[in-house]
Amino acid sequence: MKILFTKTIDPAVISKELGEDISVGCVEVIKTNSIKVKPFDLKNYSLIFTSAKGVNSFFKNGFKP
Repeated sequence: MKILFTKTIDPAVISKELGEDISVGCVEVIKTNSIKVKPFDLKNYSLIFTSAKGVNSFFKNGFKP
């Protein structure tokens, strides 16, 4: 079986989780960079984060839940 991951993953982790019988390729498809923004009021808003990087950027920019 062949699996293509769309982000770079440590080969040791892949081997540990999937075993040695799997052929794996890793291609970095999407690369994101955090931007600095001034915090603003989020009262009465719902937030959905799609990545850990989004959560980190949220707090680094001084937003509060």
